[in-house]
Amino acid sequence: MPAPFQLGVGNGKGTAMPGFAFSQPGLHSAFLSISHTPSAAKCSRRRTALCMKTSLQAAREQVMKVLAIDLARQYQAPREMDFSIYDDKVTFDDPTTKLQGKLMYKGMLLSIGLVILPFFFKNDTVFELNECELTEHGDKIRTVFATKGTTRWGSEVVISGEDFFWFGDRSSKIVRHQSTWDQSAGEVMNALRGQT
Repeated sequence: MPAPFQLGVGNGKGTAMPGFAFSQPGLHSAFLSISHTPSAAKCSRRRTALCMKTSLQAAREQVMKVLAIDLARQYQAPREMDFSIYDDKVTFDDPTTKLQGKLMYKGMLLSIGLVILPFFFKNDTVFELNECELTEHGDKIRTVFATKGTTRWGSEVVISGEDFFWFGDRSSKIVRHQSTWDQSAGEVMNALRGQT
């Protein structure tokens, strides 16, 4: 078994070991090298952890792609959304709604198409996905959005803000969808009623 550390001292010529070299006029150069050779077990654990992180990252990036497609069609074709990216106990919260469970979450999204959208002119409701990114730590997806539409009675409704989709620990399933709006819930309700 190799020693965990190796120390090499030489004149700095012809040695392949990385290290520190220094010289001073009139003196011979000196070379000191310290290298660390971790055990095979430690290397294997690191590779496994790195592979797990890499495959988890790749899975989360794939979820982000599916999510971007689903968000773009959530009003026109909510039944075509891929709900397999959500955990069974997913929670949702925005300024007007809080719920838990994939069935409730799916029901909420489907009811938007059946209950709320008929108040708008057909195909007039536009969802703009301005940003969709995996955050630096890779634990959530951040989106910046704007939903715009004109009601049948002529009022303009705009809801814009940020959505965060949180992943479970060491999972590529979304466990929480948190929606924040730039407008207050009162402003949105007044716009829906045609009051400014």
